[in-house]
Amino acid sequence: MTTYSTIQMSSRRAEWIWRERPTLTDVGLALTFGPGRSAKEDQNRFVYFRKTFDLASKVAKAIIHISADGRYQLFVNGQFIGRGPARCDPAFQYYDSYDIAPHLQAGTNVIAVLGHSYGQAMAWYQLPRHEHAQRFGCGGIFVQADLHIGKQILAVDSDASWRYLESSAWQQDTSAGAVGFVEVYDARLAPIDWQGLEFDDSSWKNAALLLEPARPRTPMVRPFPTMVARDIPHLLERSQYALALHRCAEVNEVPNMLSLPQQIGAETLYDLENCQVDEIDNVLTSKGKSTFHTVPGKAVAIVLDFGGTVTGRPVFTLTAPAGAIIDIGCSERLQADHIEPRAHTFLTSENIDRVITRAGQQTWERFEWTGFRYLQLTIRNAQEGLIIHDLSLNFTCYPSTQEGSFECSDELLNKIWQAGVNTLQLCMHDGFEDCPQREQRQFVGDTYVEMLVNFMSFGDRDLSAKFLRQVQQSQRADGMTQTSTPSDMAAWAKTAITDYALYWLMAIREYVRYTGDTEIVTELFPGVERVIAWFERFLDADGLLNEPPHWIFIDWAELDKRGECTALNAQFAHTLEISAQLAEIYGLAGRAKTWREQANEIKASINLHLWDEKRGVYVDGRVKGVQSQRVSQQTNGLCLAYGIVPIERQERLISYITDPARVKLTAAMRPLPEEVSFDEAHDVVLAQPFCAHHLHRGLIKAGYTEQFLTNIRERWGAIIATGSTTIWEIWSPLASQCHAWSTTPTYDLSTYVLGIFPAAEGFSKVLIAPKPCDLKWARGTVPSPQGHIEVAWERHENQFKLSVKAPEAVAVEIVLPRAAKRIEVNSQILWEQGQPEKVGSNWSIEQAGGETHLSCSQGGSYVIVGQ
Repeated sequence: MTTYSTIQMSSRRAEWIWRERPTLTDVGLALTFGPGRSAKEDQNRFVYFRKTFDLASKVAKAIIHISADGRYQLFVNGQFIGRGPARCDPAFQYYDSYDIAPHLQAGTNVIAVLGHSYGQAMAWYQLPRHEHAQRFGCGGIFVQADLHIGKQILAVDSDASWRYLESSAWQQDTSAGAVGFVEVYDARLAPIDWQGLEFDDSSWKNAALLLEPARPRTPMVRPFPTMVARDIPHLLERSQYALALHRCAEVNEVPNMLSLPQQIGAETLYDLENCQVDEIDNVLTSKGKSTFHTVPGKAVAIVLDFGGTVTGRPVFTLTAPAGAIIDIGCSERLQADHIEPRAHTFLTSENIDRVITRAGQQTWERFEWTGFRYLQLTIRNAQEGLIIHDLSLNFTCYPSTQEGSFECSDELLNKIWQAGVNTLQLCMHDGFEDCPQREQRQFVGDTYVEMLVNFMSFGDRDLSAKFLRQVQQSQRADGMTQTSTPSDMAAWAKTAITDYALYWLMAIREYVRYTGDTEIVTELFPGVERVIAWFERFLDADGLLNEPPHWIFIDWAELDKRGECTALNAQFAHTLEISAQLAEIYGLAGRAKTWREQANEIKASINLHLWDEKRGVYVDGRVKGVQSQRVSQQTNGLCLAYGIVPIERQERLISYITDPARVKLTAAMRPLPEEVSFDEAHDVVLAQPFCAHHLHRGLIKAGYTEQFLTNIRERWGAIIATGSTTIWEIWSPLASQCHAWSTTPTYDLSTYVLGIFPAAEGFSKVLIAPKPCDLKWARGTVPSPQGHIEVAWERHENQFKLSVKAPEAVAVEIVLPRAAKRIEVNSQILWEQGQPEKVGSNWSIEQAGGETHLSCSQGGSYVIVGQ
């Protein structure tokens, strides 16, 4: 049973509050079953709230709990405290907690909150449901504070005594896509220093309580009956400046366009002729100032380069006349020397905001964070002069520290490994995201790979546990999970990716393996059973999944996924096997036995019906008894990775699917010329970065390390060769340029080349089995719940030297990649000419399959030399 730290309805003191709205005319059953209040009433609405109170003395502790339906910013006595809440399903509404004691004083104090309501689902936000939605639509804040003064506790809670003002500074009717609304902010309409003690809020209205009677003799209707304590840390925020000024230019203004992106796209940059800019290089530092003068009909555009993808909120401080305009654009790449304008779609949002200045000095920060490399400011209507004092990025990401490392004798591989870490960091915020600019959705399949890379590089468990629980919260009654959650896609429930439900189960197993948190299995196992049951409904007479509904994804490539899809069946067989392991942890040995038998039956059926003996490969599928002609690396990689391919078939298969003359790039998200020339009887679909995770695992499992490393060097090396410090979504820069589902080399190099893998839950036992490939040496670290595990190896013509440092509580199993005649441990002979020597009672050794296996019951620092 899932347990949460919650604010229970029975113990709530505070009430949810919001602005006054027209009273609903519906009563009785009409209110219960009618349309109710529309969330559109509060679409893209910003509301300021304030509460002043007096303290007789300084407080020792002051814990404030805060939440918002949407997002909030919290201030105490004018000081920024934090923002939130983390993305969540409204049935499990998060609240945040802060100790605000350091910011309080004896005398008068003020708590100020900026609340933003969306009025529609976003990539990371879902509207309220049920009675909440009927009565209140959307929007609201919640504050409950306990101020400890000696032995007394003063309660400061959100109620009708709070004062509020609806903001007119943000234009409400702007366009919105998946990642938020265009922010058009008129500083002339904003109350100055509204967060501070000296501000006079006497003209503001009293807040409205979100509290209404329900049916007779039933509890009152309140928002969010279940409020859950934040279970991840608050996000990192720090200032960061651009690395270079790409361009400072002039443009002829093109007014009256339908949108800001259209206007920016139509304005061609050319060298300064009429406008004036002084000390432009100062925009790259926190020192000095830059001055801009424009002339009517012309504007100044500056384009800053942050050197690679970053995530955060653009922020600037400037002195300006009233009515100057700054358009702020962000993009991952350039188009005709300016930022790439983007229209809002289901996938994303427009990427141009606008600020209209008031007279004097002022600071603006984007409300939502975004991802970009290039930042463009187009300064208009500044004939009187505009001074930028500071222009930077409030960088934000999940506050994880890089704990893992990897280095080897190939510098290209080192760059690829680190680029994967960089990419993942930029895709970790209050959830694992697919990408930081376009969507910011927490996709289930993407997160499976991201979670594994996290365990190699950061070692964080909290964000992974949050993800796993939130997928179960999204699970449908029939067992299928939502593709992305919490998100607009989960709220709409229009699209489900079939194989992503299997990735959730795979992610649970890997989470338990790497963290040792077996208790989570008790929480999630009922959901595991429902997923398996969903898939079992679509098994045919041959024991294969046959055209289950929804979107069978597999990869961004043109596989044949009709009928009995081989890749999906291979993944299902693997999922049954790892679910059997979860069943054993849960204590259901019989269920585990059944699922293993079922997995074996599916494997046998794949080998019987989906193997093409003539070509020596598995075809993509079979429709009504007729095999597809299409062959892919995705399908065969999955079969290799998950124990389907008999040893006698492996050489033919791998030779076929890695033959450069056969492997072809097919359409990912857009048609490509190469797709036209694809020969079904000869060619092989190239695995895109996402599914290459399984291909690599399969090649390593079959012992084809050369092909594994060649694929990384050729495919990911081509990305690094462009100068990118992050990994692309597909083998083309035209899609997302920072996409964490593509970071599998970071996991692969640490797991296979360095050779570190948890042999028991939570690294209570570690397997160290390096695959040197053609490398001369490698070294690195993998974080574990027990402590860091460090490995370094080097190979010579007749010698392999391995250094291991593991926490004492970790049992160590080592596989040397050659059969040695002599083995030394810490300069003492353990094995010579097949005869064991006594080197302590903790060691055992055996040789098999051309490898040397050593094991030790406890960790420590060991130097092992095999000759």
